[in-house]
Amino acid sequence: MNFLRIGLWPAALVCLSLHALAANFEPDPDPAVTAWCGIVISNDHVSCCGLADAYWAFTTRVNADGSIEVQVQDDRAIQGRADLDGHTFTVPADKIDRRMQGNPTGHEIIFVAGAYVICFFPGGGV
Repeated sequence: MNFLRIGLWPAALVCLSLHALAANFEPDPDPAVTAWCGIVISNDHVSCCGLADAYWAFTTRVNADGSIEVQVQDDRAIQGRADLDGHTFTVPADKIDRRMQGNPTGHEIIFVAGAYVICFFPGGGV
């Protein structure tokens, strides 16, 4: 497994644990969003996890190194999910989607596990 070799196994374990709990989470009202959240993968070919890890966000700053600062603006009540509304994350440049997987949410979206940024998708539709 490549993710073990490159040191991403902690995030993979978190994702697997969260996927095991996902059956108890309320889906997004839009089934396309719920489905998309479950299938997208990061630039380094790791699952972005799922809906419970996905938060609407907006970019507050672009840094010289290509990373960005984003603030979560997501007050959706999804059972079992941490309330990160207002929290700011630094998204490393390599976590910003380069695979052009689309984004049906209509929002910028960040996938996180604890304080670890798994994936970031710019807004702009499918």
